[in-house]
Amino acid sequence: MTMTDHAWPPETTGELPELPEAVAIGMITEADLVLITGDQVHFTKTCHFCHQPSHVTAPLDGVRKWITGALIQTAMPGLPVGDREILVSGSHPACFDAAFLTG
Repeated sequence: MTMTDHAWPPETTGELPELPEAVAIGMITEADLVLITGDQVHFTKTCHFCHQPSHVTAPLDGVRKWITGALIQTAMPGLPVGDREILVSGSHPACFDAAFLTG
């Protein structure tokens, strides 16, 4: 699923056990909204550049692998690159490119 394929916000069914560790190391900030429904984790992250929210849904097992040290592309290969960028850098790919790449 991508950020537009689901109703938002989803109904919460649990908490991510590794979340405190992920917050402590800066992987997920306390400003991020994180909800779990079944085997999916729903993130709302605000872009650092345009300040617009993004909704990303990722597989719970992949998020656990990522939080415990796997590269995000290895942990969640089925997640679109743009969604992974939002989770890793907190910015939309286009916003990141506009801020750091020169033509």
